Amino acid sequence: MLKKYFTAVAILVLAISPSLADSVHESRTVTKDEAEALVRAALPAKLKRLPNFGMEISQDKNFARSYSALVYWEGEPNGSVMVGNYDIDQETGDVWDAVTSCDEMNTQTLRKLQKTIRKEISLSDSECKRVKSKGPLCE
Repeated sequence: MLKKYFTAVAILVLAISPSLADSVHESRTVTKDEAEALVRAALPAKLKRLPNFGMEISQDKNFARSYSALVYWEGEPNGSVMVGNYDIDQETGDVWDAVTSCDEMNTQTLRKLQKTIRKEISLSDSECKRVKSKGPLCE
């Protein structure tokens, strides 16, 4: 009798709240602001001190789970204003140099920020390893 009572209560609780686990730890993906912070964390300090250093983040049209970052600066007269192009995985926060395709960025500052963001988006280490990709241009 007691077992039937607990079963009924469990069913009622599940019916009221479709997923208790999801309501406690709702997962999400990396935001554009977080993607910008991740790219900044991947870059050397000297690049971030260039005159009028800036960045444009956009949804990658070719890879649904990636942002693209265009990093630029004021530039020299008649010179390039490009610092680089980077891809950011919205599911894991991984950052790749889009010019060299499959080179994943890896700095101590970036790893620390990735750990923080992954915790905020409820991405465990094991889940991160499971969904990790080789980079949008390497698939």
